[in-house]
Amino acid sequence: MVNIRTLRYGAIGVLVAVTGAANAFFVPVTVSGSAAGSFSGTTPGFSIAPGPVIDGTNQFDDTSSQQIGDIGYYGISPVLDSGTFGIVTLIAPVSGTTVYNGNLAIDVTFTSPTNTSEVFTAVVQGSITGAVVKTHKAATGGVTISFSSTPVYFYYGPGGVDWFSLTLNPITFGPKGGSQAITGYGQTFAATPAPAGALVFLVGALRRRRNRA
Repeated sequence: MVNIRTLRYGAIGVLVAVTGAANAFFVPVTVSGSAAGSFSGTTPGFSIAPGPVIDGTNQFDDTSSQQIGDIGYYGISPVLDSGTFGIVTLIAPVSGTTVYNGNLAIDVTFTSPTNTSEVFTAVVQGSITGAVVKTHKAATGGVTISFSSTPVYFYYGPGGVDWFSLTLNPITFGPKGGSQAITGYGQTFAATPAPAGALVFLVGALRRRRNRA
């Protein structure tokens, strides 16, 4: 006669083992999208143009952790040929001193993280500070655009337990200005339950054991 209590505890052990095995499955998470930007405050000479669309296939910088329940990492930059969040240009002042104390808002749109059709949007604020001094001699100073260091999180999937985050890198311009790309990085997390087939196998095995008892 099989002890039912022991059988139940054994079932829990098997279930844990099945769930643990599920954590070994490969979970690729792709992030794709685009962005636009707008300036406000004292931002003379600044402009922004859309960057190449983030392609979602080449943006991974570090895929060292792509298992269910583990955190993976991605980066978006021109080096990875995966698009940018826009190209920012600063035209250096001709003469005098120009003080910058404005803002740059980046309106980000992401689509299709891991086989879904959901669309995610967020506005990331950047603070513009610095000054450029232009005299009859060489120009001095510089300008920095600093985005919040707190990541923006996007939740998706069944129950909203899967997520990916976004953080934008700061940009620094010298006194001569120029054009630079807005780049960023983030983390991905997927929490997927054990495959239904494994649970069906477990239930079937328990029924067979009860019948033999």
